[in-house]
Amino acid sequence: MDPNVIILAFSAVVIAAYAFDILCRKARLPSVILLLLSGIALRQFFDRLDWSLPYLDDVLPILGTIGLVLIVLEGALDLKLRRDKLPLVARTLVASVCGFALSLVAIAAALHALFSTDWTRAFLTACPFAVISSAVAIPSVSTLSAQRAEFVVYESSLSDIVGVLVFYALLEAHGDVAEFALGVGLTGLVSLLLGLVFTAGLYVLLNRLTGHVKYLPIFFALMLLYTLGKQFHLSPLVLVLAFGLLLNNTFLLDGLKWLKQHQSESFDVDLAHFKQIVVEGAFLVRTFFFILLGFSTDLADFGALTAWTVTAAILALTYVTRWPLLRALCPADIQPLLWVAPRGLITAVLFLSLPRDLHIEHFPAGAVMLVVLLTALILSAGVRSVVARGDAATQRVTEP
Repeated sequence: MDPNVIILAFSAVVIAAYAFDILCRKARLPSVILLLLSGIALRQFFDRLDWSLPYLDDVLPILGTIGLVLIVLEGALDLKLRRDKLPLVARTLVASVCGFALSLVAIAAALHALFSTDWTRAFLTACPFAVISSAVAIPSVSTLSAQRAEFVVYESSLSDIVGVLVFYALLEAHGDVAEFALGVGLTGLVSLLLGLVFTAGLYVLLNRLTGHVKYLPIFFALMLLYTLGKQFHLSPLVLVLAFGLLLNNTFLLDGLKWLKQHQSESFDVDLAHFKQIVVEGAFLVRTFFFILLGFSTDLADFGALTAWTVTAAILALTYVTRWPLLRALCPADIQPLLWVAPRGLITAVLFLSLPRDLHIEHFPAGAVMLVVLLTALILSAGVRSVVARGDAATQRVTEP
């Protein structure tokens, strides 16, 4: 294919995605919907011209892995651990862990019953559907109150991290409960200790590097350590989380003067630039991942009754298990927060990471796309209704 055509297509996709992002923010609609639909439309166009995209199955997991690291890092760089935030952090930690666990058990039980499959496959397949996507949730709640938006930032970011850690621990355990506990416990502890050591090294590197190029080497050093951790069956997302939290909460180093002394005078400026690169990198990777995910989807998958049955079960269990948890943790905000449980990039990445031999037989591939699209639509409708009620209430108060 002509290189100019590839450059033209690449540029057009990025500009279109940016336009989608602006449009969706004004319409209070998650941009993932337009990205997926654009990918599906492109697939129909390519099919009519008898064109194809080579290496699609190889590119998607790579983009997904990079996107996973960027999303967790972006989430960690948003988390402030001030003393006055401790009650909020505690509530959101309980919400993310318990919410994930309840959804996981409920969806796994449903899959076990629907497909008569073993519990190992049921839990592994349910895991991607139990994770709240921070990549979809955070941009969609900017119109809510500051307290509600902050709850969503913490809850969805922690849900991403917990979900990924549990999924890979389940994958390594192959259904063995003792090995799973060991994977979450011992492996998690080893990963945390190594993560702290490497985080300290990356922190020093960020403060010591000079010249015009300094942020990309840091990110790719992080990617290198993440990949090595995966090769040794550790939990390298702990490293990503620790690094992001440390950069955004340097007061954690107050007791480590030997490390704090490496902090340069330009650290705050460097951190702001690094955050911007992470945000824009996540936007770029997320754009191409969702468009290619939509492109890889066959419309015939949406016509299967099984796909709609599984999707309906997953959606029902997602909100049924979420309601009592929010009722207990934040009863005043249950209505707006109930619908903020979108599935997105992490759901797709984890599902694609599932080995073929651990797939549930006859599981409908269209269910993944349907769950992502419908949870995004439900989120949009929920946020719009809350904002509309708020606007109506404001109007009643200001009327003479």
